[in-house]
Amino acid sequence: MHLATSAVELRAMRRLGIVFLFGFFAATFLLAQKSPPVENKPDAQAEQAKPAATTPPPDSTVLELVKKVKPEYPSAALPQKLQGRVIVRAVVSEIGDVETVEIVSGDPVLANAAAEAVKQWKFKPFIHDSKPVKAAIKLPFDFVPPEPAGNPVSDAASISNSSGDSVPPSRVKVSSGVIAGMIIHKVTPEYPGAARAARLQGTVVLQAIISKEGKIENLRAISGHPMLVPAAMDAVKQWRYKPYFLKGEPVAVDTMITVNFALAGGNPDLGITPPHIGPTYPGTPSPTTSPNPSASNPQSR
Repeated sequence: MHLATSAVELRAMRRLGIVFLFGFFAATFLLAQKSPPVENKPDAQAEQAKPAATTPPPDSTVLELVKKVKPEYPSAALPQKLQGRVIVRAVVSEIGDVETVEIVSGDPVLANAAAEAVKQWKFKPFIHDSKPVKAAIKLPFDFVPPEPAGNPVSDAASISNSSGDSVPPSRVKVSSGVIAGMIIHKVTPEYPGAARAARLQGTVVLQAIISKEGKIENLRAISGHPMLVPAAMDAVKQWRYKPYFLKGEPVAVDTMITVNFALAGGNPDLGITPPHIGPTYPGTPSPTTSPNPSASNPQSR
């Protein structure tokens, strides 16, 4: 009787175990169906490590100057007091360094000083089709001799008469920059046809005596190409200035006048005009250019 009871209990326990296991697996299956899927989120650091998409640089329109060296007025030009405009052509490498400089026009002594300075300049790389390329540019420089030490411009000069009173001189030397601001009537020189046909350009320097009334009293050429000098003189003779006063009295003026003849145009190598690189000072490029290469434009100051 005892053995029979044990066998019955064993069978009951087996059935109970099967039912428990079946219920466990069923509950696990149902929970797995109801649970939302786990999202596989990317690692934030891995996202940051991905390289950002690069935008190609835009094409350049001008050569941008990042470093310049001021040309010094050459000591070899002092005895003759050479002045005027020179033009040099610079070839700039892919990284912005000046590779070569050649003289286009102007006095060789002044032009060499400009070339030596330009060799030390630095530009931003010129971009074309999203790549840095070589570029070329023509640069004009205006040179004027420095005032000698201890001999200032004599607009404040005076002499004394026998009574000791200060009397203004009858004529004084005035810098070209000062007298240029006093002009009231200017005639533009006509570009000589022969010079245009020969594509001749350059600077004419004239020494002028301006009367108390502001008229050109005397004029002589200091430097300039013979084909350009007559046209410059014919125009300047018609210029008129405000009277120059010293101590309340009008006086005659001795000064220099520079007339620049240039076949207008930008940079034929790139189809761009030279960049603006600052105000004009002795030995500094002038930023003014004309975008029309077919026009002629004698410039004067």
